[in-house]
Amino acid sequence: MPMGADAERLRPHAERRRALAKQQGRVPLEIVALGGLSLDDPPCAGEQRAALAELGVSRVAHSARYADAAVFGSIPEKLAALRG
Repeated sequence: MPMGADAERLRPHAERRRALAKQQGRVPLEIVALGGLSLDDPPCAGEQRAALAELGVSRVAHSARYADAAVFGSIPEKLAALRG
């Protein structure tokens, strides 16, 4: 599971995994990214998610820092809004 939600940093690694899988006659392994999306900027978070999906990332395990329980409690709602 790669750490980070920056599609450009993950791109060479995702491409290498696909190339190795193809070379070995295998289906590419699932890629799950572990990192933070820009949840306070929904259009940006949507672009991040789309860029990761373009690389073959099937899921994002969102990680974030939060100051208190209220901020923590708002995270699932923001993530759900991204899914539409």
